[in-house]
Amino acid sequence: MTRDRKRELDRLRALSASSYPELLTETALVLICVTVGAVAYQLWWLFAWYAVQYTLVAGERVLLKSTPDWNSRGFFAVVVALNLLIGSNFALLSVLLWQVDDPVYKFAVIALLVGSTLNTFLVRTKVWQSMLCYVIPNGVAVFVIAATFTGPGYQVRDAVAGMVIAAALVIYLLVSVLRAYRWHDGYEKTRLNLELARRSEAIGRLTGGIAHDFNNLLFVILGNLEALRESAGSPAQRDLIDAGIRATERGADLTGNMLRFARQANLTPRVVDLNAVVAELTRFAARTLPDNIVIETDLAPDLWRVEVDASSTESALLNMVLNARDAMPAGGRIRIVTANETLSRAVTLPGARRLPAGRYVTVAIEDDGQGIAEQDLARVFEPFATTKPNGTGLGLAMIDLFMHKSGGGVSVTSAPGAGTTFRLYFRARRDKGPVPRPVAVGTPRTARSGARILLVEDEPNVRETLLRTLESSGHDIVPVPSGDAAWRLFQDDPGFDLVITDVVMPGALQGPALAERLRQMRPDLPVLFLSGHDFGSFDRHPGVRPDDIRLAKPVRRSRLIEAISTALAGG
Repeated sequence: MTRDRKRELDRLRALSASSYPELLTETALVLICVTVGAVAYQLWWLFAWYAVQYTLVAGERVLLKSTPDWNSRGFFAVVVALNLLIGSNFALLSVLLWQVDDPVYKFAVIALLVGSTLNTFLVRTKVWQSMLCYVIPNGVAVFVIAATFTGPGYQVRDAVAGMVIAAALVIYLLVSVLRAYRWHDGYEKTRLNLELARRSEAIGRLTGGIAHDFNNLLFVILGNLEALRESAGSPAQRDLIDAGIRATERGADLTGNMLRFARQANLTPRVVDLNAVVAELTRFAARTLPDNIVIETDLAPDLWRVEVDASSTESALLNMVLNARDAMPAGGRIRIVTANETLSRAVTLPGARRLPAGRYVTVAIEDDGQGIAEQDLARVFEPFATTKPNGTGLGLAMIDLFMHKSGGGVSVTSAPGAGTTFRLYFRARRDKGPVPRPVAVGTPRTARSGARILLVEDEPNVRETLLRTLESSGHDIVPVPSGDAAWRLFQDDPGFDLVITDVVMPGALQGPALAERLRQMRPDLPVLFLSGHDFGSFDRHPGVRPDDIRLAKPVRRSRLIEAISTALAGG
């Protein structure tokens, strides 16, 4: 059974989930009406109709409240058939009552049809099959009633008018049902998008906070490992310390991914040739993939240029290749295909994301693996959804988020035993401009020793690690625990050569605001920013200049000393 079919069954289950008092009240009211009609007008067949109707209703409720095998394709058909029988029996009541030669029953028929129509529009718009199970029998009932105007005592014009009115009414009902279903479907998609956005925001805040704290811990670990390495007495000890440093750097990469997922990562788009990215990725993957996995490429000539964050693009493609590897434990083939594609209309991607019409460059990653089960396919991009024993469930969620933030999207097609294809859509540039060459990095300048540095860091262990590192480099360090404390100190003693500050701290003055205030007194003051968060929106703060150095925690000692030398030497 498809996931959509299961969702429709869940909606039918919700429709039938009346409480026992509600069900008893409904049953009692109908029984009273049936009894009055049967006794007053000797319409004893009403009791038979009542028995059939509520046998069907009870059967539907019992069936939907059971725990069926969701893989049984016949189950949904049985539920729909029961709905059709209930709707048909209800419509039959209208036809039979119309035959009674009494204006009270003519009025009752009108009331029944109006009530049934209202119920359809107000309650059953969630499942279009259920709507049709009531609309079609009611439409047939209207035509049967209209056909009575062709009998004795009626003129031809009565018959024609009755049939025309019936046809118009049925067409109007069908069109209205279609509109109602489309409206409700749009409402459901909007509601699901809002729910996903709220959940992603909540997870993002939690993830961002964890990543920030973890980066501070990694910074302390890295600083102490590097200090130990300088005093290590043997190559074996240095090897052990180097392994710890590599593990710390791997942890920093993981927290970087967490920050990207938390929507705190600041993307840096530039013009990229995806063919070159894929070619480089293929060379790297060929050296790291097992011998029983072959990687092939089919690169389109004259591929359009895209403007994306190059690092995130490489990470996304590598993640896809590694997923393909994991799906083929016995070996197989991975194929990467690039192409230019123009979408003439918007398409809906997994997670109800919409990809606008336009020009795109697509990168498809195909594998011969075991495929993805049908019940898992719709959840592959949800946070923490994974089928791997040791998976985190963040990889594909981060790729989906990155592609969405870059103006593109990602789709997936798969079937058990038939492999999987992920297709990434990158919005193409309007021009075919050249890919800029990377700017060569000059030799770091050597700054004077003994610089006087104001260190602003709220985390005690991080502050102590920085203090030890910087003092060992011959600098005079004045540490303070907050931006507010730094501002008070600086007003009395502005003679610092450099300020190193965290970005997010307790108190009124965060790092960028502190820099802005300090530079009101000393416009030439160099500032170096450190943060366990991604800088994101802080880059747009007026206190942050384009040439200010920004370092993400944890940072290697050599990189920190080099950055300080650059800042002291004038940028």
